[in-house]
Amino acid sequence: MNWFKNLDYKKLIVPGIIIIVGIASFFFQKYKLNNTEVQSIPVIKEEVVLKKDTKLSSIKIEGVDFTFKEDVLEYDIIVGNDIESLDITAITTDGESADIKLGNGNKLLVGNNKITVDVKNNNKVVKYTFNVYRKKVTLTCPDNTTLDGDKCITKNFIQAAKIDYSCPSDSKLEGSRCMKVETKNASVYESCETGYTKVGNMCQKTETKDKVVTDFTCPERANTNIHFDGKLCQYDEYYTAQTTFRCYNGGTLNGNTCERYIDYIPMEERVTFCDEDNCQGHITKYCPGGTRQVGSNECARIETTPAERIFECLRGGNLIGGDQCQNHYSVAPSDIKYGCQSGYKETATGKCEKLISIDTFKNMSCSKGFTYQDGKCIKESSTEAKEKLSCPTGLKIDASTKKCYEELLSEPTKTEEQK
Repeated sequence: MNWFKNLDYKKLIVPGIIIIVGIASFFFQKYKLNNTEVQSIPVIKEEVVLKKDTKLSSIKIEGVDFTFKEDVLEYDIIVGNDIESLDITAITTDGESADIKLGNGNKLLVGNNKITVDVKNNNKVVKYTFNVYRKKVTLTCPDNTTLDGDKCITKNFIQAAKIDYSCPSDSKLEGSRCMKVETKNASVYESCETGYTKVGNMCQKTETKDKVVTDFTCPERANTNIHFDGKLCQYDEYYTAQTTFRCYNGGTLNGNTCERYIDYIPMEERVTFCDEDNCQGHITKYCPGGTRQVGSNECARIETTPAERIFECLRGGNLIGGDQCQNHYSVAPSDIKYGCQSGYKETATGKCEKLISIDTFKNMSCSKGFTYQDGKCIKESSTEAKEKLSCPTGLKIDASTKKCYEELLSEPTKTEEQK
């Protein structure tokens, strides 16, 4: 609010001080002092005009250890951070009090401040300069707390935040992801198999082959099957294999059986008696029934087993079909004639050529990133769903941990710089 604006004044008398303003622009300026909004008095360049002298006998700054000297016009003053404004009182040499009001409401900034006061007597001006340094202060909080303004905040986690997921309208929510399916019509085009060239609506290729044997003569052989493999006459001769028997258990072959001696025993003895008139009794040795004498004094029982039948191809070849032998050999044919197979034509180079034509087939193609499925081009993509965190009334959300917490406030530690 401006009370005096663009007024034509010659003098404005303040107790102990005459402020000469001439034609001046007055203004009122609002400022905060000790957290209370107050209003300053009209000030013009902090000029102090004295009646008799331009000297001050003393200057006092409330709350500041300050020594004034009459012959010193500039002072360096350091004040604590808790001092937000200065109240400066000046006493003239004639004993009058000069209250000095600064245009910024005496408000001090943190760091360097420069305050000048001009003392006038008619045309003489004395300027006093105050270089005021307001100390900086550092606010610190304990571990696991955060400084917010002038308070320390501790997060007391209560519970996990509720998470709601959402997706754009063209996507479907699956768990915590948004699944999007794009569908396009496939592009249709006709193509040919590898090796064929499209000619009109057909696929064609020229197949080239060497001439083959069209006629030949193979020598006749008895008891053989003859066939021609394109280069040689192949003969297969068949005959009956010879049959033999063998014993593999240590026995002796007897016809188609194997005999082996087992259960060896000594020969038994018996006495032969004669008539008293004709002979004297004597002893003879024999083998019991079912045994046979082996050596001079032993008997053994005979074990009989069937002998193993062996088929052998005495004239060479391979045994086939149990008792059949096959001999295979080849002979070069005679009276060979060469020509092209049916459907092929002989060329000037002596080769055989045939033009093969088949129908084209339809191919389906999709743009990059799409896959062909059931006549359509499909593209599936997945993105993270948008999260919305919520907590009960009175609790705040910590987005990094996705938890709900309450704030506990405490005072920070203030550390003032040393200067």
